[in-house]
Amino acid sequence: MMHSHGYFHEQMLDARELRERLPHVAHHCAGGVVSEQDGYAIPFKATHAFRRAAELNGARFYEGHKVRHVRRVGSDWLVSSDSTDFEALKIVNCAGAWADLISVMIGDNVPMSYSAPMLGITTRMPHFAHPVVGAVSRPLSFKQFENGTVLLGGGAKGFADRAHNRTRLDYSLMANGARNAIEFFPIMKTASINRMWSGLEAYMPDNLPVIGPSARSENAWHAFAFSAHGFQLGPVIGEIMADLVTSGKTGFDLAPFRINRYDRKVL
Repeated sequence: MMHSHGYFHEQMLDARELRERLPHVAHHCAGGVVSEQDGYAIPFKATHAFRRAAELNGARFYEGHKVRHVRRVGSDWLVSSDSTDFEALKIVNCAGAWADLISVMIGDNVPMSYSAPMLGITTRMPHFAHPVVGAVSRPLSFKQFENGTVLLGGGAKGFADRAHNRTRLDYSLMANGARNAIEFFPIMKTASINRMWSGLEAYMPDNLPVIGPSARSENAWHAFAFSAHGFQLGPVIGEIMADLVTSGKTGFDLAPFRINRYDRKVL
């Protein structure tokens, strides 16, 4: 199906080819799919690299300011926080798990939800897996880093307390993820979990983000609800939003991502 649409970046692997790439994979794994063009980055380092680059180009960051109100004052936007006010001709709503609250202040309504995806990381282990690995038949996603630690994911979600910016882990789901990892890679029986955590993530009903201008207000744009894909989409979204803010247009078709795509149509 992918080939019929012109995409050839993934290729099928039989059992022999799979074991050549992953010698420690379980014997019952019959094959796999690989994307040679894929890669990975460490979010903490990558995000701070983007921040430093932005600061070198004149961007200023103000941390720890909770937005209380967003309103128009003449042709400008006034953003009031709990400690100071910010005034700008144009604004972009990138508030993540709180973006629907900011959208209402701007004048847009959106059926966004939020959750708390969980991750865990092991202590160091002998190297056994170079690529980022996922499973088709059940939730599993992990990556072994150069220092030997293994990052465990898979989409399991904990408990989200957005009002207080807190999350709580669901240890039963984390244990199920660990069992899945062992079933695919028996060497994981020797792993020791070092720490686990979760964060707040925004989701749309169709798992597509909101990208583009406000439906009701001028000089306001949205970029949020990336539904667990925000890190990999971040750079191109930055390019799109920069084009929209500076020139009012972009080379991408943003119609599927418009904020009012769920509004009832009047016949």
